[in-house]
Order: sequence, then C-alpha cells, then structure tokens
Amino acid sequence: MLYRVDMSKMVVTQEKETEYQGLGGRLLSKNILRQELAVTADVWKDNKIVLATGLLAGMQPIYAGRLSLCMKSPVLGEVKENNTGGMLADQLGRMNTRAIIIEGLPSVKSTYILYISPKKAEIQVMPTLQNLDFQVTADFLSAHFGKQIAVGCIDAAGEKQLTEGMFGITNIKGKVVHFAGRSQSGVAAVFASKGIKAIVVDAEGEIPVAVDQLAFQTASAYILSLLNQGEGMSQQRLKEGACLACGNLSCAKWSHVEPGHTEHRYMFWKSAENGFIDSMGVCLFAVKTLQQDKTGLEKLAMMCNARYGWNKTLAEYLSLAEN
Repeated sequence: MLYRVDMSKMVVTQEKETEYQGLGGRLLSKNILRQELAVTADVWKDNKIVLATGLLAGMQPIYAGRLSLCMKSPVLGEVKENNTGGMLADQLGRMNTRAIIIEGLPSVKSTYILYISPKKAEIQVMPTLQNLDFQVTADFLSAHFGKQIAVGCIDAAGEKQLTEGMFGITNIKGKVVHFAGRSQSGVAAVFASKGIKAIVVDAEGEIPVAVDQLAFQTASAYILSLLNQGEGMSQQRLKEGACLACGNLSCAKWSHVEPGHTEHRYMFWKSAENGFIDSMGVCLFAVKTLQQDKTGLEKLAMMCNARYGWNKTLAEYLSLAEN
C-alpha cells in the first residue's frame, strides 16, 4: 500500500502498489519518480517527494530500518535520493505502507503536518510549529500525539527554503539524530514549498504477521546468526552499525561516530546483489556480510516471500534490481 498526498486538494488517498511489487527502498522511490515525474518538471510546481521503505520494514529485524527519500533537487536540477535511518520506516512498515508520494502546492500558505495511523491519514494545520528546530518540533509533536510516534521534520532553515536545510528523523528514544539532505540537495526546501513541516506516523503498536510466519522466522534467524558472526566486519561494529541505522543509539559505542552521521549519499550499486539487499531496507553496515553469503541472499528472498505470500526466486529479485 502507498499513500498519495495531494497538497493542492488537501487530500490523502490510499493506493495499491501492484505495479511496483518486489521493489523497495531506492528501487521503489526512483522507479515511482521515473514513472511520474517528467525530466523537464519544474522543481517547485511539478515536483514530487517520495518516501519509500524497504520490503522488510516493520517486521522487527534490527537490520532493515532504512528509508529512501527522493525528489528532483532544486540545487542539482536532477533527481536526488537520500537514504537514512530512524523509526519512520519501521512505523510505516508496521502498517504495511511501502511509500508516501507528496505532490502539488497548497493554495493557502501555512504550516502543515501529515499524520498517518491505522485509523486515518490526514493533513493537519499546525502553525505552532513554524520556525521551530528539529528537536523542539519532535518534542512538541510527541507531547501532542504521544511518545510512541515516529517523526520526520524539516528545520527552520528548510522552512526558509535554504539549501542547507535538512529533513530529520527521530530514533527509538524520540531524538532527532538521523538526517537527509546533508549534501545541500535542497530536500527540506521542497518540503517547505509544499507547506509540510513534519510527518507523524503512529502505528499504534501494530506488528504485521507474515503470511508464512514460520518460514519468515527461520530465514530471519539465519540472517541474524550470519550478522552476529560478523563476516567481513568485526562483530562489534556490525552490531553497533545495525543499532545506529535503526535508531537504537543506546547500543552504539563508537566514540568517533557523532549522532546523526547515518545518512549515505546515493550510490549506484555495482551489482544486482547490492541493489537487492538495498531494496530490503537493510542497513549498509550489514551489506558487506550479506554480499559474501549466497545463502544469506536466498534467505532474504525467502523472508520477502514469507511476508507477502509471494513465490519469487532470488534470480527474479536480482532481475528487478538490475532494471
């Protein structure tokens, strides 16, 4: 399922993502823009923002909490993809939400938030948030909706449509420590042009159940065992890296890693295997280990099939990643 947010009509609708079956993360966000955004599209009037989760988001594996955020950059004049961690992808995944597409410009200039829960999805006016920075915004929304929410928001610089503005996402403790837009791509400026200050997601404790729960758990246990072995990286760095990518900073012990340094600039993967792993929403700290284990790739495919009731082979997933 995906949500389409039309700011010109102030309407949020649900759609099925049938044509994008088997795609997640960067593969999904960039394919949506490829289909819906013309090369000549105006970066303000015609632009669209796509937030896409990995195919395993929300199912509780600690290594699958990445979020892809994609739009046409007003700085670069071309499509720019940002990839970061935090709890937004996890909460969306719990509701089996694969993507959010934000389009159109509001007729009335104000400060809006997008609120999504299992019961409703709507645009709300919230002028109190105007010109507030990341953490103040997140704290206000947490006090308003409850501490269980995940928040993604732009800062005051972003509201002014400055290129250095960023989009920040809360971790498991409600702290904004994950950021998209560090490369001054103008991501926050595009949010501001659409009047959106923040996205609030409240899965209300829901955890999806796989179509074949036993197969999912069996495959997941293998992946966890593989990551705990730490092939290709030390065991400690793998565990800490996975925690950082999913927002669990309490587990991270790197003295040289500053909070928020979890964004990775878009990289064209050099193999279909890398693209497939990325489509799952797997944190980049675990990629090297999975690259070295063919059985691990098979187990990832098994987890997707078990979750959604699909019957795709690993070769079919790899073929999707090549397109």
